[in-house]
Amino acid sequence: TSSLTTKTPIYATLVGLLNVKSFDFGAELVQQLHQRLQEALDTAEAGRVRLLVRFVGELVSVNVLSPASLV
Repeated sequence: TSSLTTKTPIYATLVGLLNVKSFDFGAELVQQLHQRLQEALDTAEAGRVRLLVRFVGELVSVNVLSPASLV
């Protein structure tokens, strides 16, 4: 798990670069991310929720998501 937390910004940057080329890719990824986060919340998987929320924050940093879309 700790190796994933250090790689989160790298994965988010990669998604940001791919999103520039294909907006559909970013939209699909965000939809899948939402589903995975909801599943983790429903099953009370705290570690998984923490990783996914951290990834969401990184996606905001690379402009794949806007802060307003999280409200």
